[in-house]
Amino acid sequence: MSLFIALNRIREDQDPSLQFDFCCRAGICGSCAMLINGKPDLACHTLTKDLPGNITLMPFPYSN
Repeated sequence: MSLFIALNRIREDQDPSLQFDFCCRAGICGSCAMLINGKPDLACHTLTKDLPGNITLMPFPYSN
């Protein structure tokens, strides 16, 4: 399962206030980019089976 799907399930089943951005779900647009365990990656391409038991998600850094 991709992290994107897991986040959607969490939002649907546990926390409807969870917000994150997505558009294409195919790794093309980059809108689901976030820091996953401190490393930049796309939620739609990151598989939960490849992540440790504890996952830290942070917004992608934004500079003006």
